[in-house]
Amino acid sequence: NPRMTWFAVAALPFYAVVCVLLLPRIKRNSEAIRVRGAAFSGWVTERLTNVLTIKNYSQEDREKATFGAILDENQALSRQQQKLNLAFNTLTTLITAGATLTVLMFGFLNIKSGKMTLGEVLAFHQVTAQLFVPVSAIVGMFAVVQTLQILASRVYSVMDAPELLVNVPEPIDPSGLQGDITFE
Repeated sequence: NPRMTWFAVAALPFYAVVCVLLLPRIKRNSEAIRVRGAAFSGWVTERLTNVLTIKNYSQEDREKATFGAILDENQALSRQQQKLNLAFNTLTTLITAGATLTVLMFGFLNIKSGKMTLGEVLAFHQVTAQLFVPVSAIVGMFAVVQTLQILASRVYSVMDAPELLVNVPEPIDPSGLQGDITFE
């Protein structure tokens, strides 16, 4: 039935619209989460290694306030990411359900008018379900891929960083060196 096939295939561009609208936002938010997470890890490491200095200067209250502010920012980004993922998944599910419902509705109208039998409608429904399940899965993977791209880019940036220590072709032999170090 070409008309019902058209209704089934007509849903595919809606998946593309959802991807175009939401995936860039998901990617930007994932990048922001990664950057904030790295900054937070550095901040915590610095504070833990300098805890005596913080205590000596009585800066505990300031550090607690800063810690709370950083956690609030990270939590806001995580909530935004959850909202984006929820919107993405909800919209793709609604597209799938709407297309399936449309196919069934026109199928039952065709049964009523005598153009199709119930078996033909159910067979067509089964075929369209086999179309939408993989399409939904592929579209759902796009959001995961956006996040994985951000994580992979961080790994590659670390791996591609230039080496800071370079072997000198003719190193100095330190065994003959003598001297004193004084602090004034």
